[in-house]
Amino acid sequence: MGRVRTQVVCLAIVLAQIGASAGELVISAADFPLEVGRRATYQIATGGQARAELRSAVVAARRVGKVLLVRESVLLGTMQVPGSWVERGEDYVAFTPGFGAERPSWRYPMPLKKGLEYEYEAVTGKVKARVEGPEAVTVPAGKYTCLVCVEERAEGTRKHWIAPGVGVVKVQVGDAEGVVVSLTKLEKPFQAKPAPNAVPMSTFDRGLGSTLFPNARWHGVAGNPGSSSAVTIDPWTGAAGTPFSLKWAYQARGTWVAASFNPSGDAERPADLSKYTYTTFWIKAARAGRCAVSIRAARAVEGGRTNISIPIQVTTQWRKVTLSPELQEQLNTIDANETYSIGLSAYSREGEANTIWLDQVVFHTGELPGEM
Repeated sequence: MGRVRTQVVCLAIVLAQIGASAGELVISAADFPLEVGRRATYQIATGGQARAELRSAVVAARRVGKVLLVRESVLLGTMQVPGSWVERGEDYVAFTPGFGAERPSWRYPMPLKKGLEYEYEAVTGKVKARVEGPEAVTVPAGKYTCLVCVEERAEGTRKHWIAPGVGVVKVQVGDAEGVVVSLTKLEKPFQAKPAPNAVPMSTFDRGLGSTLFPNARWHGVAGNPGSSSAVTIDPWTGAAGTPFSLKWAYQARGTWVAASFNPSGDAERPADLSKYTYTTFWIKAARAGRCAVSIRAARAVEGGRTNISIPIQVTTQWRKVTLSPELQEQLNTIDANETYSIGLSAYSREGEANTIWLDQVVFHTGELPGEM
């Protein structure tokens, strides 16, 4: 009888512990997702009425010691606005107005749990905060169980609803009739679908780097000081269902401009691309016209290096381009065993300025389809 009683008591203790832990919500830094390619859309409302849409996209990340530095791109409606930098350490997550800013726009100590009180110096001054919850909150994106960071600032009260694995779900400035920002859509990083005999080289959902050549990075170059050439990642314009693309903006005055990469990561060291039989990519431009695919490689016969230029037509709509020795005779003049650089180029005679988007650069190892 005593043994049964002991088992009952132990079971009661275990059930009590489970019940206590089941009602406790703790959010750690690891619960705050910041993957490159992640996009979130928020609705901004005042007085209970939707006024604008805000979209954010994580476009770059770099780890410095134990801190993950993340750069966001932000659109308010159709207007590009200064993005923010996010720092995620082991015991904090902070949103700052710029890289290296001394004070954050807001900061959360980690782990977050009910009853936690904290202070920090923000851009607008000292902030005192406490954590409340858990609280179930419904926003257009769905229903989430959140912890609520209630901040007392010089400009008034601000509440942040934070859900594990999601991040910021809702922000309220002042009372419910003030400014309310609510999550409407959350998109995970794009995952390219594998295709037979196709190897993605650059899908631009991981920044200016290449998925195939880890040491390669897209860059813009210009022929003289009167020209300009810059490449960035556009997180809002993609082809074939992808969210990101390369955005190349240039001015060519009296000479050439280019956006290119070195497969080996070194302009003086070639890469062997001979196993690839043809290449495809998507391209569009702000203004219809012509540009060229430029390749620097070894000569197929004479030896030494050469540069070939393959003219292509660009329009204001996405179009798919295929490059192969069967379609472009110039490709037969180079030795793909020694490829130094690949990219796009333009000359002043083809237009002084333009913006060109490039997406889904894919190398293929199979035969060229007959319909091309």
